[in-house]
Amino acid sequence: LAVPVLMASQEWDDHDRSGKTFARESAINTLSSCAPNAILFTYGDNDTYPLWYVQEVEGFRKDVRIINTSLLGIGWYIDQLRYKINDAPAVPMIWKSEDYVGDRRNYIRFFENPQIPKDRYFSLDEICNFVISNNDANKLRTQNGEMTNYLPSRNFFLPSLTREQLIAEGMLSPTDSLPINTDLKFSLPGEAATKDQLAIMNIVAAMAKEGWKRPIYFGGGGDNYIGLNNYLRLEGTVYRLMPYSQPPLRQNAPGEFGFVNVDKSFDLFKSKYTYGGAERKDVYFDEKNRMALAPYRITVARIADELSARNRKSDAVLILDNVMKGITPEAYAYDFQCYLLVNSYYRADAIAKGKDLAMKLTKNLEDDVKYIASLGNESARASLAGDVQRDISVINILGTFATQAGDTATSKILNEKVKVLTDLVYREIGQEHFRQ
Repeated sequence: LAVPVLMASQEWDDHDRSGKTFARESAINTLSSCAPNAILFTYGDNDTYPLWYVQEVEGFRKDVRIINTSLLGIGWYIDQLRYKINDAPAVPMIWKSEDYVGDRRNYIRFFENPQIPKDRYFSLDEICNFVISNNDANKLRTQNGEMTNYLPSRNFFLPSLTREQLIAEGMLSPTDSLPINTDLKFSLPGEAATKDQLAIMNIVAAMAKEGWKRPIYFGGGGDNYIGLNNYLRLEGTVYRLMPYSQPPLRQNAPGEFGFVNVDKSFDLFKSKYTYGGAERKDVYFDEKNRMALAPYRITVARIADELSARNRKSDAVLILDNVMKGITPEAYAYDFQCYLLVNSYYRADAIAKGKDLAMKLTKNLEDDVKYIASLGNESARASLAGDVQRDISVINILGTFATQAGDTATSKILNEKVKVLTDLVYREIGQEHFRQ
């Protein structure tokens, strides 16, 4: 009897889910970000199952067709897309069932044909038909003498719409004065296309062929964009594939791509998104939960920077504050990724808030460095040298942000901490373990 009592007294708080509804609310957030009748590509179980739950059990946004790319390599799953589910119509594709059933087209290799100029782009619709051709003239002979389909190029294009058509379809605001590029060309990464990539190519080609009538979205949890990154427009925490690209007002940071629907994203972060218990201080969020919360902090920083670039700095501060309140440090401690939020506050001229977060983040990073330096095992300290270098680098970056914002007092404090911590880790871990 004592054992379960002891386990409950020590571990109950780590396993109590009664105050945590983030899986459900994150799913509602994601579906609320999608336009009506959308197709949404997701990645893996954690991204997909909550969406299925709120659709099938709560009946929320049953018009959105969810496609799990982890299952797109399976013929029977692709077949299911051909049928209406709930309020979502069937998904159009170029291929027929016999083109991908079983092990057919599990992958198709790229072969560089010397007769094809490297800078030539092919219609994606034509490519989808070419790689299923039964004509030997459109195949390659393998070493064992068999004929096989292949990709003659990795460069593709899709039909687009005129500016007037984009406005009429609601894809572009008539007041948007930024230039757009409707020459939709992209390159498939890698030396081969796997079945899941081929399925995405088929769906995108068919949707473009039908005039982009149905919105296509990608969840933010993966990177299987088949090279279409430049044409993805951030709307909240999801990306919508657009038949055009647009330069951002601010330079994209490393890891960012595409452009931003600023007005819609602002509205989502201001009025729609909720955080399922992360706004509390007494609910435990484990590592997997924190991985799902992180995109909200990262994404709101990008959207806030876009607002500041448009001189909407009060709006930028508003949504930054919303996320700061929605995800407390007790639910998810300020980690190195929060340097983005610091910079966004500074860019929005919220100097005091930028300084406050910078110092709180620095305290966490400083504690992490000191803990690693205190480990008794030399090899353990050395194995974590990468974490140490990252933490000190982030503190150094925070000092740079403070300097750029005119917050010289904070910058001086942070620069001094960088020197002290650098001396500490060189002494306790060894300079040879750090990249110069």
